[in-house]
Amino acid sequence: MNPVAKREPTREDVVACWVGLVEGRVRRDQAHAWAARWVEAEEAHIRDPLVRSALLRLHGFDMICVNAQGNVMRHGGQGEFVYSITEIASALEQWRQDCAVFDSDPAGFPEREREAARAYRRHQGEV
Repeated sequence: MNPVAKREPTREDVVACWVGLVEGRVRRDQAHAWAARWVEAEEAHIRDPLVRSALLRLHGFDMICVNAQGNVMRHGGQGEFVYSITEIASALEQWRQDCAVFDSDPAGFPEREREAARAYRRHQGEV
């Protein structure tokens, strides 16, 4: 269990870590450890839902495939990363777009996200 950091992270903090990861100034294990202070803490409360989602992403970018089939994963260690740097950069751009959409209508954002998830599930044949 990780202790909660004294100060809640901001979007600027998230961007600094994420861009550092994409540009090679921050290692994956460092991004994981930074995000873990909030993701793994029992008492963490992140008010901004976009910061919360970004922390979850940063926490998982160190995931590696453990077996040849690629269906067993874990944080860190030796192995092929689940996410390429290109995918991590793309995820950052998508997150930035999500921030703009959220900021334009914070109250409507949760329902739009739920509808997007339902549409994805329908497309995948799950519903």
